[in-house]
Amino acid sequence: MIPQTYETLGLKGDRVPVGAVLRIGRKMAQHSGAPGERDRFYIVEPIESPFEIQRRGKKVDVGQRAPHPDFAAFNSAPPEHRRVIRGNIVHHRVVDCWQVRLSAQVLGQPFPTHPNRRPGCYSEDGKTYKRYLGDSETGEEMWGEGPCPNRLCEYRQSTNLKCKPLCRLWFLPRWERDKYLPQPLMRYVTSSWNTAENITGLFNHVDEQARSFGLGQYSLFGLPFILNLSQKTDRRKGRVYPVVTMTTDGDLVAFFRRQRLALDDAGTAPQIAGALEAAENKADIIDADAAEILPPVVPRSTTERGVPKNG
Repeated sequence: MIPQTYETLGLKGDRVPVGAVLRIGRKMAQHSGAPGERDRFYIVEPIESPFEIQRRGKKVDVGQRAPHPDFAAFNSAPPEHRRVIRGNIVHHRVVDCWQVRLSAQVLGQPFPTHPNRRPGCYSEDGKTYKRYLGDSETGEEMWGEGPCPNRLCEYRQSTNLKCKPLCRLWFLPRWERDKYLPQPLMRYVTSSWNTAENITGLFNHVDEQARSFGLGQYSLFGLPFILNLSQKTDRRKGRVYPVVTMTTDGDLVAFFRRQRLALDDAGTAPQIAGALEAAENKADIIDADAAEILPPVVPRSTTERGVPKNG
């Protein structure tokens, strides 16, 4: 039990202790800050640090999460040794450890670019969007809100693909015994539709297996899994892009059998934890996740143009 004195001192204690972030590739200065080396995982620090690139003859800070010093051995290993990550889920429910939202960094004219590199438009549920409209005369941010067209949105079409998923997975890494690497709570971030489908498919499969085993309520806590990074080729567009699959690691029936026996012994259903802590859903953390895996956006002054109408 946390002493109540902490709360009376103004300490909420609602920040999730994420110690590292897992991502594909890293920002490359020679590529104007766009992600490169996307054939391997990188483990980076959870806090963003300055990262300068040359833009029109000037140095511009686009920010990045630096490689985590505690994982120098991993980040410097050959690419073929950095394509598989093993881990365990340490939350009870899918909504606690797997989050997906729609996000567009820049929509283009007539909509302005956010000065702090926040997404210009996002939707948490695919039903309602929030869109940056610029700053008021007093300097306050103005956001419009409306019904999200989702798949029918003009910014999700192949000819104008600006809206992508922003997906985040929380887990505890599990290393081979001879690796001697830390095991902090880790967050994996991706904007790939293929990867989003793969990870969501894994959780749907686990849910089906649990219900087939007679578990109406169950906990994901401790579920072992593997993230596997591979390359997919789009021959029509002539490009190669990374895709991550997620599979269970071990006997899923045995995993649920242990839960079933524990329930029978206790004679009660498991106490399911609440939703993801509010601090992990704060705008600055989510926006930094988006900025880390997408090409950098250099904001222009919103005073140079009018504010568009909401629509």
